[in-house]
Amino acid sequence: MIVAGIFLLLVYSAILLWHRLGDYKVKTLFYRNAEYTVQFSIVVAFRNEENNLPILLQSLLNLDYPSDRFELLLVDDDSTDNSRQIIKQTLQKKDINWQIITPERISNSPKKDAVTTGVKQAKFDWIVTTDADCKVPVNWLVGFSHKVSTVQPLMICGQVFVEESKDFFSEYQKFEMLALQGITKGSFGWNRPMLCNGANFAYSRDAFLEVNGFEGNNNMASGDDVFLMQKFRESFNGQVFFLKDPEHTVITTPVKGFGNMLAQRIRWAAKTTKMKGKQIKWTGLFILLMNLWLIVGLVYFPLFNREFILEYLLFWFIKLVFDDWFATDSAESLRPGISRKRVFLVGLVYPFISSYIAVRSLFGGYRWKGRDFKR
Repeated sequence: MIVAGIFLLLVYSAILLWHRLGDYKVKTLFYRNAEYTVQFSIVVAFRNEENNLPILLQSLLNLDYPSDRFELLLVDDDSTDNSRQIIKQTLQKKDINWQIITPERISNSPKKDAVTTGVKQAKFDWIVTTDADCKVPVNWLVGFSHKVSTVQPLMICGQVFVEESKDFFSEYQKFEMLALQGITKGSFGWNRPMLCNGANFAYSRDAFLEVNGFEGNNNMASGDDVFLMQKFRESFNGQVFFLKDPEHTVITTPVKGFGNMLAQRIRWAAKTTKMKGKQIKWTGLFILLMNLWLIVGLVYFPLFNREFILEYLLFWFIKLVFDDWFATDSAESLRPGISRKRVFLVGLVYPFISSYIAVRSLFGGYRWKGRDFKR
């Protein structure tokens, strides 16, 4: 058991170190004097987001970008609340080109159908997506425009951070997002991108149509970002980039309630086995095994191997130190406020919650926003 722990801890630490070094290789981009050269179609799929839409819409109205060089396509995924009324009240008489669209349902993934409908109706070549529970920075489109003008990409992935909150499970979501962003940036640094986030995402409309959009993974309810990124990477090698800049970070609202948080994470994790590439699967497997070893050790060492309890506790401490370093170091490029004490505390429960989510996602379906989905 101890030998297995040493092996897993070494591999786990190496994974974090590898991604942190990759993060350093991704150059931070500053674009304060960029020209407004590119035209964008912003696509936002929403369902029952009356509480979140006002914040998103206001941030979009505050964008530092000529209003005639972008449009806003809000795709209503069968909302039953006042989302449509809020949009109309907020955007009417504003100097912005917008419309509410009803998506065409053609697959098992309402989100992908909504995005596809938006892309098909977009009048500009560059598609930008975010989520209804987000707030975008004022230089959001400026950053994308500068990246498009300088490196001629076909896809750009950006940073996402969970907003500040004193709620413990919101802190958990912040910690988890920092870890995911660290892995995302690190893999891009080594030119082997594994993850991305649809809350801060841009791609060429023509390229999207060329790879047939989400065709081939429509059976999975989630994955409108990662699966598409993988298709772009396969078809357009070298034209998928990461935009790393503290002022280009999209802020997302933490999910309220422990049950809702678990449901969202299970939804995300359910797509893992369908993702292409051994790298992401081996990375996820070793992280899961490290967490499971710690959980099993809580019973095994006190009952069957007491002479190694101190070594077991030392393994816990070393992992917490690495997690703290990885999360807080990743936060530096996002420029959020983060408490090392909170990161340390969240790290204590992370193995239990993340292991449950990983195992639970392998069996059965899940429920999200009033809908049941099969795995």
